[in-house]
Amino acid sequence: MKKTMTILTLCMAAILLCGCLVGCDLSDIFGAGKQDPAEMFADLTEKDSFPDGKPYHLYFLSNGDGTCSLRYITTDPENEQDYVIEIPETSPAGDTVTAIKIEQNSTPAGSIADFPVVLTAPTMEALCKKAQASSMSAFDYNKFTAYFLKLSPANLGDAAAREELINAYPVAVYSDIYVFDRGASQTERAKIYSYLTEYCGWNAEQYRQSVDEIIALAKQCYTREQAELCMTVMRNATFEQVSGVTIPSTVTSVDFSLWADMTNLKSVTVDGNNATIKMIDGCLVDTATGTLELCLAKDGKIPENAGIVTVDAYAFACCEFAATDLYIPEGVTELKANALAGISAAEDGAQLTVYLPASLRTLGRCPSNLIYNYAGTLQEWNEGVTLQGFGKHDYFYLYTTDVQEPIFIESIQK
Repeated sequence: MKKTMTILTLCMAAILLCGCLVGCDLSDIFGAGKQDPAEMFADLTEKDSFPDGKPYHLYFLSNGDGTCSLRYITTDPENEQDYVIEIPETSPAGDTVTAIKIEQNSTPAGSIADFPVVLTAPTMEALCKKAQASSMSAFDYNKFTAYFLKLSPANLGDAAAREELINAYPVAVYSDIYVFDRGASQTERAKIYSYLTEYCGWNAEQYRQSVDEIIALAKQCYTREQAELCMTVMRNATFEQVSGVTIPSTVTSVDFSLWADMTNLKSVTVDGNNATIKMIDGCLVDTATGTLELCLAKDGKIPENAGIVTVDAYAFACCEFAATDLYIPEGVTELKANALAGISAAEDGAQLTVYLPASLRTLGRCPSNLIYNYAGTLQEWNEGVTLQGFGKHDYFYLYTTDVQEPIFIESIQK
């Protein structure tokens, strides 16, 4: 399942959980010291720009020490050609790019010019009151509100979840917001838009006002770079035409959630002078942490001599798998949630078996349509392997060395 589901789950959690105030690294960085806002934000707008002629725009966030991380990518909705995303050594602000830390998902521009993809909480709540006071049926009202997800990082008690939410929606640092479901189809958008215009009095003037409210939130930032990052929530980000990505020598860590949305990705090129991030036998590996970031090998084979201990999320999302068996080598101790998302057997209808090593200690949420074969006994599995991120109705089938029939494992969280 794509990153979209992670964000949707997170959004729902934001509604239900309560806890401490925002305290993640992004909100801390946003408090670094302010210049003259009138000068910095005079021309801040919801519209994207591609000044260098490339069909994508990279958004960076300074660490305040001369280094920065790549946090967001937007794309030109008018572009129809395949292209390679080239990550530079230095950001436009002059900081050295040392990390790729992206927690976003695909965002289509849509064809309705004044469709509200993001709203402040007061505006959304006012629209809901108008809808309730109208002739709108309860069914239509529930459908309408279901497509707008409330993001409230201040009410998330879990620090990691709060950081993920703010990394994906930086403007949420300053206010609770509602975002339209990014996975909705154009037909669904049109239906929700009809609700807005018919029952909520939505028009171009209201749209402009809602945009200005988001811009006002972004203007609370301390730098133009931060403000532009906040505005990405309103900009197009689709990645079907990305055929390659290049990583410079300066990058020392990669956390890339967009692999699952890059359905046309053919290659990742790493500068030969990069000391830690390497392409090894068709696999992108962080050798400093022993993390498999991405597998592009057609046979899905993970190099056994690369010291891999962790398989990251979406590591196989771009793999054109040409086999029916996937072997995770001994030495791997963790498969993160969604590490196997997007993978399937080469032949339509064929069953893919994933062979898990005896060294495995943590298994994150994984697809239920695969068979899992563990190189240990059932007792060793029960005593040594912890499941993480599994939902109430998640399940999978498991073989062990001492069990002849597959074990149905359902809703188990240790």
